[in-house]
Amino acid sequence: MNDQTIIDPKQAHETQLLEHTRQLLACRFSPCGRFVFAGSVDNAVHRWELESGQHTALPPHGSWVAALAFHPDKKHLLTSDYIGGIRCWNYADEKPVPVWSLDDAHAAAIRAVSISADGKFFATTGHDRMVRVWSTADGKLEHEFSGHSSPAFAIAFHPDSESVVSAEQFGVIKHWDVTTGKHVRDIDGGALWTDASLNGGAHTCGIRCLRFDATGDVLASGGLTELTDGDRRGGDASILLLNWKDGSRKDLLAAKKAGYVENMVFHPTGAIIAACLTQENGSVQFWESGNNAPVHQFKAPGRDIDLHPDGERFAICEWKLHGKAGNNASTEELVPFKSHHGAIRIHSLVAPPAAEGT
Repeated sequence: MNDQTIIDPKQAHETQLLEHTRQLLACRFSPCGRFVFAGSVDNAVHRWELESGQHTALPPHGSWVAALAFHPDKKHLLTSDYIGGIRCWNYADEKPVPVWSLDDAHAAAIRAVSISADGKFFATTGHDRMVRVWSTADGKLEHEFSGHSSPAFAIAFHPDSESVVSAEQFGVIKHWDVTTGKHVRDIDGGALWTDASLNGGAHTCGIRCLRFDATGDVLASGGLTELTDGDRRGGDASILLLNWKDGSRKDLLAAKKAGYVENMVFHPTGAIIAACLTQENGSVQFWESGNNAPVHQFKAPGRDIDLHPDGERFAICEWKLHGKAGNNASTEELVPFKSHHGAIRIHSLVAPPAAEGT
């Protein structure tokens, strides 16, 4: 993104569609900007070259691939799966194979991976409620933290590389010191803890994602508030902004009846772009600094979102369902089988060129 580029959320439009035969759980652009990667329920990591659309499937994990993170060296990619496995790849190789792998890093699904800005460590968390910090060089375990009382879905390194935060369904954010290996404090994210059982549902939403702004002064956590239909996806998609220094609330951003925030990114302009889901559909929501309500939104069932290094594009990955078990079994008449599938949709934040003659 150069100084002359005008970024306008209201001009967001799709520029590229990359389809896949199975649902996609996570997506990330490579630091070089050449590729977009996705984790799938077919147990594989998939790579698309943006310019040509060429697709490459990496050797599969043992289960669904739910988290991706790039090393700041711009050479390596870390991926994790639903049975506790982690793999490290030289992502730009013609046919990538694991540099190293861990088969039992966690006892259950790993939901989030974050790499420190200095590139020395990465942190993981998930359904077993544990937080672990590892060496990026070889996957050696450096620290192990316990204390979450419910599954943890989110983790993020602070830009100083010395602190890492993790968040659970019950709205508790834990701050860990990587240099000392100790728990520092709990931060209150309870505004995003919604007990759906109190409204006839069976789930709690809690905190789904964590992000620091570029300065490290603000910690953003995503989820929902104002439960509306007794289900974890029915409510106001919300982002709780916290002051990192003392953990106090800075602001609460909300998109009415947009479900919950699955993931989000900070744009260099200060805007926040979030992928939100409801039970039936989803949307992309845009917040600008100083606005509690979104300045723009459009429908898109995104499970994850990432910003391209150029700052002008973002990607969302889709999880598309078709009837019961993917075969339209809810209809009485026989219809051709149509499987669940997924897609990566690339959007531009820059207005499209004006048509000739206008």
